[in-house]
Amino acid sequence: MENIVNLSCEIKKPAMFLSDDAFEADLSLRIRDFIAEKRFILDLQPIYDFASDRICGCEVLSRLNHPDLGLVYPGRFLPVINALHLQLEFDRYVFTESCRWLRQLQDSGRNLKWLTCNFSRKTLGTAGIAEELVRISDSFGISRPSMGIELTEQESADDEELFYENVCRLKEYGFLILIDDMGSGVTSRQELNRIPADIVKIDRSILVNAVTEEGVKAFRELVQLINRVGAEALGEGIERYGDFRLVRGAGCAYGQGYLFAPPTSTRAIEDMLDNWTR
Repeated sequence: MENIVNLSCEIKKPAMFLSDDAFEADLSLRIRDFIAEKRFILDLQPIYDFASDRICGCEVLSRLNHPDLGLVYPGRFLPVINALHLQLEFDRYVFTESCRWLRQLQDSGRNLKWLTCNFSRKTLGTAGIAEELVRISDSFGISRPSMGIELTEQESADDEELFYENVCRLKEYGFLILIDDMGSGVTSRQELNRIPADIVKIDRSILVNAVTEEGVKAFRELVQLINRVGAEALGEGIERYGDFRLVRGAGCAYGQGYLFAPPTSTRAIEDMLDNWTR
């Protein structure tokens, strides 16, 4: 575990207080301008590969650099985006900016195995979305296996059959497919057989409950189930060395959490990669 990197985040001022109703009204009026102005910025949380003992990729997270309020986190703005039914527009934007940054990273001689982007199931239940993501990634010359599509657990698709069809098409096109937060949302264990996932991320709530013999057994059984359907398991929310030992010992291929690195800026990731090559 000697290659775990402790990344320091830039100190960011919290957003000024604004009531939820006032914030929703403000964002409703300005969100398309914020997207056009690229005020939604990328933060990245590294993913640790137990086999190679190093960071292998990053999950793309988003922050809103609000012109008046400062930095706003997803827990505040994503419910507004969902309420406005702007998931498709927002997910498309984040994916595009992720491809843009990965292209710049590769052009500078740096490289990551993959980036993963979160996608609402409503977005992935939209006609033509698989082909649109192909066009975006190809426009930047990005190898599709280096871009991961994370299926979020917060909401169901409007058209479930189209959702499954699109996920299968994305897999056929070569994208990495991940299920996010397994154990916390809409994906059932039976549904794992319908989703051609490469990686299944086990929600931290399952890890937190693994403090008893029964909890540890349940965690291990979930990892075994994930492996049986042909996917690799990733343990989320690893914050202590005890978490690390449990997740790795249970057979997870990957880990993610503050023990390895908190969400951090693209610049910090670039510096990390520079340090590896020195």
